[in-house]
Amino acid sequence: MPQVNPATIALLVVALLGAAWAAGLLRAHYEEGRATLRVTRADRVLVTLNVRDTWLLLALSLLIGAPAGLALARYAFRGRDASVEPLLEERGLKGTPQ
Repeated sequence: MPQVNPATIALLVVALLGAAWAAGLLRAHYEEGRATLRVTRADRVLVTLNVRDTWLLLALSLLIGAPAGLALARYAFRGRDASVEPLLEERGLKGTPQ
């Protein structure tokens, strides 16, 4: 029995959609910020996605997420037991105890 995981299922769905599009059963259309997937023989809309401001949201998430991810990756090698105090001492940011 072959292994079935979410990636295999997603690949099969994409392959089936591609085969249906190549056979002329599905037609994709984009107009005024709305993407639709239409079944051509029944003339029905299968899926409608509102993607008007999606690119702006993606750009903002990359601008915010990339520096945070890089910072986490940079300090991940220090181990799980490391706390913030050695980092503060290393940078000279730790104040005197009161």
